[in-house]
Amino acid sequence: MSHDLKMPLLSISGYARILESTDYGWSVQETRKFASIMNEKSFYMIKLLEELTLTFRLKNQALPVAKEQIDINEFIRHIVIQENEKTY
Repeated sequence: MSHDLKMPLLSISGYARILESTDYGWSVQETRKFASIMNEKSFYMIKLLEELTLTFRLKNQALPVAKEQIDINEFIRHIVIQENEKTY
């Protein structure tokens, strides 16, 4: 887990330092590329933390479960129809 969080954070930090440097004038294209990578790494970390939070909540039974009765035949029919529509 530590590695999964550390690597994208180091990448974000590295690109931030590059952009912060006054030793070189970055082009708009380079700046956008760095920003895109930073955004991608940030998104990855957010998703990872959301999964970690969900895992913690499930493990500690802290996730409220809302049960409801459904017609299983209708439910399956709806899923099959949705999957068929995605293939076209």
